[in-house]
Order: sequence, then structure tokens, then C-alpha cells
Amino acid sequence: METNWRKPIPAAARLSMTIRYRIGRSTTTFIIKETCEAIWNCLNTEELFTPTSNGWQEIAYEFENRWNFPNCIGALDGKHVSIICPEKAGSTFYNYKGFHSIVLLALVSATYKFLIVDIGVQGRHSYGGIFKNSIMGQLFYNNNMHLPAPSAISTRHNVPYVIVADEAFQLNSFTMRPYPSKNLTKQQRIFNYRLSRARRVVENAFGILVSRWRIYQRPLNTSLQTSDAIIKATVCLHNLLMNTSYYCGKNYADNLSADGRIIEGEWRQRHINIDNCSNRSFGSNNYTREAGEVRNIFTDYFINEGKVSWQEDII
Repeated sequence: METNWRKPIPAAARLSMTIRYRIGRSTTTFIIKETCEAIWNCLNTEELFTPTSNGWQEIAYEFENRWNFPNCIGALDGKHVSIICPEKAGSTFYNYKGFHSIVLLALVSATYKFLIVDIGVQGRHSYGGIFKNSIMGQLFYNNNMHLPAPSAISTRHNVPYVIVADEAFQLNSFTMRPYPSKNLTKQQRIFNYRLSRARRVVENAFGILVSRWRIYQRPLNTSLQTSDAIIKATVCLHNLLMNTSYYCGKNYADNLSADGRIIEGEWRQRHINIDNCSNRSFGSNNYTREAGEVRNIFTDYFINEGKVSWQEDII
């Protein structure tokens, strides 16, 4: 805001100091929050996904074409963003990994773009619980996400459109998770591989986010409101950059070889701090008969009409 005493700091300078974060904290705290909020307000409707039936079908086409998983409308996971414990917060933000955090919960497309996000829940909560209680989760649970009607993935199979997730989330009619990992049949191992192959895009999106924005490589030492604003801004800028040919190429995105094997992007060579999935808490394994039948249909499809030539070698 312009005053009689001095001219306002130009927008270009505000953006520069927000991205570089190299001047005094007392000077930049308000500017960073304000600029990040402006980035979010300007970009979120363009860069994030607005649920429509046709839009979900386009996302599903990308997953089937690139990752061989039909009727998939996104990969779901959470990331703990490390923060300095807020004053008088106690253990509210202390997570199972042993540090204070807020959670970035994200549904991600086949091309590593964030579709829908939920930001700012205290780190002590489980990913599955956060999803179920989030606006995003409630829209799914209440059938208000404008999902297309179930459709055929072969002449024998008709299934709903689903999210792929890991064991932290509950199996239901719109969320597929792996079979429990003990005493699996060959068919179940193939399903778990095919699901993992599609689901890895969300972990990769988090990895690219961290490797691109160095602020994630140390605890955020600012207010919760500013931390939320920083995460929102970087999510939008991530999607904006992923639209360019450079970032969609070998430098950031994984690519596929002729036999379907994954050629890892160059970003993996950088040191990044992403969640250690081997140490995560698991969600409930209770599920409805309908959800179990949907998973079994996908399993049957993956060993018959939807088989890929390399899957048995991989498992």
C-alpha cells in the first residue's frame, strides 16, 4: 500500500524476495505471506482440478495410457512438512516420524500434477483420518465429486472410477489399496505391483516438489498461517512448471522404456527429504463386500485382458 512517506515495494521485488528468501526476517515475514497468498489466489483455479465428469475421464485416460491402470482418477497420499513447533502447541503437531509437522494431503495426476490438496492439519493425525475428515474426502464419501458412472474396462468387467492409495487409507468403492502383504497369491502380488506402479506418481510429485523448492529441506520457521501460504503457493507453482516441456521431460518426470520399465527422472539424483514409507502407520483393513469385489475385479483384469508382458518378471 502506498503512503506519503515511501513508495510500496514493487510486485516483482516482492516475488523475488519470496522465492529467494534471503533478506531480514522482520522485513520479509508479511511480504512472503502476502505474496504466497496472492500466488494461490491467482493460480489455484487455473492450476488445480475442478471436478467434472469429463475431467475425471481425461485423468483416467492418462493413468491407463501411461501407467496401465484403468478407471483410475488419481493417486492419493500425504506428506509431513516439517515445522518448528508452534508456541504452546505441545505434542499437537508431533508425528509418528518423530518431528513436528503439518500435512500436505494430495490427489495427484498421472503426470505428477496436484489435482486436489488439503493443507495444514496437525502432524499427529493419520493420513487416512485426515482424508476422511477433509473437504476432499467428504466430497468423495458423500458422492459429490461428480464421478462418472462405473464403466467397462473389458468385455467382462465393469468397475467404478477409483483412487489408488497405500495401506494408510481404507479400502472402499472409490479407493483401492494393496492386499495385506502376508501370504499373498501370485494374482494378489500382481495387483499390488500394478497399484504401486500407478500410485508412485504421488510420491514422485512430493519428491519433485522438495527437490525444486529448497525451503522444504529444513523446518519451516514461521507462523502456521505463513506455512500454509508457502505450501499453497509452491503447489500452484509446481503445476505451472510441470506444464512446460523442460519439466515434463527427463529432468523431472519419470519416463517409460519400451518394455514398460520406469526410467527415473534426474531429480532423484538430488538429496531430498521425503517421507519414509516403511515407517508409516497403517489404516484400518476393514472394508465392505462391495469394495472387496471391486479389488478382486481389478485383480482378475490384471492377470487376463489387462495383463502387461513384464509384470510377472517384476514380481
